[in-house]
Amino acid sequence: MTAGFAERRAGPPTAVGLSQGTRKRRGHGPRKYIPIDGRVVNDYVEPVNLRDEWDIAANGTLDPAVVKGSYRKKVWWVCRAHADGPESHLHRWQTSVAQRATLQTGCPYCFNREVCAWNNLAKSRPDIAKMWDQDANGEVTPFDVLPGMSDEYLWRCETDPAHPPFKARISQVAGQGARCRLSHPEQRLARAQAKATIRVRMHRELARQALPAAPGQMAETVTAPEVAPQVAAPDEQGTFWDALVLPPEPQLDLFDVA
Repeated sequence: MTAGFAERRAGPPTAVGLSQGTRKRRGHGPRKYIPIDGRVVNDYVEPVNLRDEWDIAANGTLDPAVVKGSYRKKVWWVCRAHADGPESHLHRWQTSVAQRATLQTGCPYCFNREVCAWNNLAKSRPDIAKMWDQDANGEVTPFDVLPGMSDEYLWRCETDPAHPPFKARISQVAGQGARCRLSHPEQRLARAQAKATIRVRMHRELARQALPAAPGQMAETVTAPEVAPQVAAPDEQGTFWDALVLPPEPQLDLFDVA
């Protein structure tokens, strides 16, 4: 029997300080657990410096030199990563010593897992926060959510205020650039002009391939036809649908193009 096979039969290392059910669920995961028996808060240094993040004022009489790593009650922690600078502030949160000692978790605000006054949507992405439909979203404001959250809310169309609000996730609007899917007259006009330009270029290229220009002669320049938009009145839903009147396609004679 090889050593590797013996290690596999022995199973994963036991997570010291956790319950038996927790050991079974977390024993096969990639996260490594550190032993906590006999260690106090002052013993944990980098990468998890529990001593420096211990909130002395909020924890009262609890002494970090006595509280062990297996302490399961929630205590207060303070993050001083942003204590310097023009927008200096502190992050304070509650979690148990055993949670931080075994899982090596850090500040939830710095990792954008909790909302604070500096990482919310209104502060970090004001261009997206102005699309927030406050009337439809109720009491939830852009100051209460994160830009990477997957919760769905209602947003206003930034191009046409007459459009009804659309539903999308915050991560789709802030990260993927999701916008109102209803048609806008200027967008349809731009698409129609682009299609007409491509169509004319295709005809010109086909003409050049069929009858190349003679030496010393210049081929005829073909410009894109102008598109005249005719915007209809808004329908019952408040959307605008424009009817684009395109001129007839130019009939190019291949033998007349030099």
